[in-house]
Amino acid sequence: MREPRYGLVEIGEVFMRMVALAAAMFVAAPAFGQAALDGKATLSGKAAGALGSGISTKEQVRGVIIAAVGDGMSPEESDFFKEVAAGGAVDTLAAGKTVRVGPLAGEALAIANLLVAPPNLKTLWKSPGEPILQMVEMSRWGDFGRNRVTGFMANQLYAAWARSSVMTAYRDWVSEYVGVSNAIDSITDPAVETEARLLLKSAVEQVFAKCNADQRVTPPLFLYDLPLLSVGVPSP
Repeated sequence: MREPRYGLVEIGEVFMRMVALAAAMFVAAPAFGQAALDGKATLSGKAAGALGSGISTKEQVRGVIIAAVGDGMSPEESDFFKEVAAGGAVDTLAAGKTVRVGPLAGEALAIANLLVAPPNLKTLWKSPGEPILQMVEMSRWGDFGRNRVTGFMANQLYAAWARSSVMTAYRDWVSEYVGVSNAIDSITDPAVETEARLLLKSAVEQVFAKCNADQRVTPPLFLYDLPLLSVGVPSP
């Protein structure tokens, strides 16, 4: 008896069924090393000190984040933020005592969620409203957060500048720079808008440094000065 022969369509259908089965098995299986939420956590060191007798405001949550990421977030600190981001009360062992944290709400809960599930910075770049505000918030998380945000901004701008020339009317640079400037313009809180412009200023200064290192001409003043007038225009 001859073996059955399968056409491309049949083979494709079999393959897709195998993929679907594998995906279902993966989803059904518990993630390796992922602990279930139990409403309990442990903090030590600077993070425990920042926690104090509890947190409820966005400023207090931010303070614990800065303490945690300053020297590299530990598994215990990561577990703590996953617990509080879930929206329930968390009994946290810190400095020899148990501190009841949460349930968090509003902006405090939003910041915890932003840390636990941070969006790709590319999805925030040049996007007005909540996305640009999230980028500003992440820049507040100590030196690590600020360097990550301004470094990303500088890389985006430098890549655009490298593709630009007077022959193209600096099209790529203008698209990136005007895009992020417009996103900053959407911020209604003057203090936060200033924060965002200072981040952009730092990014432009990093672009200058990259240009100098690569012996590339820097962007001329008229291509970056207007959005930075209120915070001080940098020079190469």
